[in-house]
Amino acid sequence: MTTAAADAHWTLAPQPASIREARDRVGATLDGDPRREDVELVVSELVTNAIKHGTGMVDVEVAVSAAAVRVLVTSGAGSDEPHLKAASDEDHGGRGLAIMAALTRQWGWERHGDRLSVWAEFERPEGDTYARGAHD
Repeated sequence: MTTAAADAHWTLAPQPASIREARDRVGATLDGDPRREDVELVVSELVTNAIKHGTGMVDVEVAVSAAAVRVLVTSGAGSDEPHLKAASDEDHGGRGLAIMAALTRQWGWERHGDRLSVWAEFERPEGDTYARGAHD
């Protein structure tokens, strides 16, 4: 899959406050984009997973094109690989990847040595003229 250069990139500390920071920064980057809220939700889920299951600093990238918004969250790789699971009504977690799968066009993950990246791609509405920088 070919991606555009990142429109935004942040490195965040592996702490709970970084979840809100990632969501706020993504919201500011995508201000005016019709998929903003979906992307914010997915990024917060991915950063939560990176902090919970990964190690070290968390990198967040957002790339915007006319056709899609793509996010990439990278952290030190934990022992588990991301996978969808069925959460029961009693479970207090385990729904993040299912939410992401429902909101995105596609998603996946890759290992890069001791780092793990999870990416998600959001289709943009046809005819949407918003593009990062177009309103500057």
